[in-house]
Amino acid sequence: MRIQVEKFLALTALLAAGSMASTGCVTESTDTNTDAGISGGGGAGGSSTGGSGGVAGAAGGGGSAGGGGAAGGGGSAGADGGGGSDGGACLGDTGTEIADCGQLPYATTTCGDAGAEGAIKPLGYDLCLWTQGYGRLGIQAPMWDCLKAITGDACADAAAQKCADDVFGAACDRGSIPDGDGGTYDVCKSVTTSCSGTGGVTQAECDYVINATSPGAAGAIWDCYELGTGNCRDDFFNCAGLP
Repeated sequence: MRIQVEKFLALTALLAAGSMASTGCVTESTDTNTDAGISGGGGAGGSSTGGSGGVAGAAGGGGSAGGGGAAGGGGSAGADGGGGSDGGACLGDTGTEIADCGQLPYATTTCGDAGAEGAIKPLGYDLCLWTQGYGRLGIQAPMWDCLKAITGDACADAAAQKCADDVFGAACDRGSIPDGDGGTYDVCKSVTTSCSGTGGVTQAECDYVINATSPGAAGAIWDCYELGTGNCRDDFFNCAGLP
């Protein structure tokens, strides 16, 4: 999937004066290029509990006349359980913003005939723009590091898509966001409740998109989704900038 940056810009611009003021500012990019991919979610870290202690041995019975029986030996303690594997810290709302996507080594590359209808920028460049404008702070530096390390054919999407898979998938659970009236709401709970069943939006799909966005962008996606009049799945992904 490729993020439709131009469509997302147009939709969120309409909401900037309203809901964004209360939920957080989303920086609007002026780039008119389209498309970037998002997929896959990150795994949770493992855990384990310690082993239980051994049972103490029973006391020995009394001996025959003349000597007391020997005391029973204490039971051996249980071994500690091994620690769970560490899935690593998730990417949250603190970090360093991407400064300039124009510094990517393939920023001036055009995929297809330059100036021709349908010519697009590399997926990595558009992913950078989307992340810079709408990504939560914690994913911005990791995304930048991944995208700028891409070598070879920048118009081949695989490497940039892997950056999205790895970085977006490592974002922390977004949870609830402010509603502007002193309360909070859960975007994905609202989306999946209203768009369930066959052809709907799954919890994993919604979490992956919303977890990667800033609070302001997450609120904008929901506000846009509420205005939808067509297929609810298309409405959600279009509002998120996805096909």
